[in-house]
Amino acid sequence: MAGNFGLAKEDKYKRLGAFLERTKAAGQFLSIFDQGGAFARETVSSELVELCRPNSILMAAGVRTVSDYGAQLTMGTIDEGVKVHWVGEGEPAPVATVKGGRLVLQAHKLSATGRLSNDLLRLGTIDAAAVVGEDMAAAIALEIDTVGLKGDGVAKPKGVRGQMDVGNSKPAAGNTTANKITDTDGLLADVAKANIPGGVRASRGFYYSDTETFHALKQTRDNAGWVFPELRDSETPTINGRPYFYSETLAGDDILGFGLATQLILGIATPLEVAMGENGTDFSADMITMRGITLVDFLLRYKKAFAERTGIPY
Repeated sequence: MAGNFGLAKEDKYKRLGAFLERTKAAGQFLSIFDQGGAFARETVSSELVELCRPNSILMAAGVRTVSDYGAQLTMGTIDEGVKVHWVGEGEPAPVATVKGGRLVLQAHKLSATGRLSNDLLRLGTIDAAAVVGEDMAAAIALEIDTVGLKGDGVAKPKGVRGQMDVGNSKPAAGNTTANKITDTDGLLADVAKANIPGGVRASRGFYYSDTETFHALKQTRDNAGWVFPELRDSETPTINGRPYFYSETLAGDDILGFGLATQLILGIATPLEVAMGENGTDFSADMITMRGITLVDFLLRYKKAFAERTGIPY
């Protein structure tokens, strides 16, 4: 009201405004001004997906998520596609053969921590304090991409590379323009030939690589011009009409891949829990620690839903 009447610049209203901002900041950061060093906890539902989506290529590609399943979730085996039969009147429908055992989503603990100065919080500016939360979201998203694509299953989930069909991992054709076309077309063909229900389009097929490989393909030219002109669109690059995502999580792997996003499941066993409080030397350093913990796993429903070319020389 003071602002509406042009009185907000008066000292008494400035103090009131600062108090309101500090109150909102304290609410957003989980009552961190409590004494005694205890962590204040808040469960942030299963919004881990929305939290990480802007920074994760797997989230952007459209991987499926299953939430709140606890210690583990057993799913039906799907090494074969759904079988469709024509059945005569009064005849029983054939039962599809189950191969390869169970598919199980486990629960692997993912923890992220970050420290921030109490001076920042004393400013009472929500935007300033939110910087740390944004950094944590980006760090969690980066780790989800790293593990989702190449996790080895040792104290962490096993990713795509550890679950995909070994026959779909092949060496790159070479470094010529023709070789690059062979690789990009061959990846799509490897997955398409698996005849997975829904196909490449409905299952949100996408290419992925590190940044260097992306730019090498983007800059490829021949006498007719750009070989992959769709990659020139820096906002929504594509090859063969399918989205192309790149990330430094794959730097040094020399990998070019193609996969069906909806056939990869990100399991979020428990909601993301955020806690803030004094930890270790925080009190003497006038700092505060923010911690996020959740339990996650990855499951590839069809082993042939992903394919990769290894030893990329470009």
